[in-house]
Amino acid sequence: MIVFFDTSAIVKRYLAETGSDAVGELWSNASLIVASHLLYAEMIATFARKRREEPKNPATIAQMQDAFRADFQTMTRIAIDDDVHRRVDELLARHPLRGADAVHLASAVLVHDVLQEQVTFACADVALVTAARAEGLTAAP
Repeated sequence: MIVFFDTSAIVKRYLAETGSDAVGELWSNASLIVASHLLYAEMIATFARKRREEPKNPATIAQMQDAFRADFQTMTRIAIDDDVHRRVDELLARHPLRGADAVHLASAVLVHDVLQEQVTFACADVALVTAARAEGLTAAP
């Protein structure tokens, strides 16, 4: 199973939230884990926000961030290039998405188009899940 993780889903791998167990299962069952290069900046920003919100837990947050950095190196990462930009243009003409969400979805659609295989789009954002399904992707969790 090819799983493309957007930030709203992968964050649940490192921070205990509703849906963390489902994200863990997707991660464990994936034969290929894919993400946009954008994921790195969004996740590091999330950890920085957590350090500000929870200043008494810097060691725990640092461990989670280190775990993410290690996992990120194992993911197949999609560059934000002209192919992704073209798909962003197309997606934003069809769906009311935020810019970063359009980049994640465009990257997942690119993976689907190139590999000609089903891609599971792991996402916790309702509008983005709706758009992903409309584009022919399976959405989870």
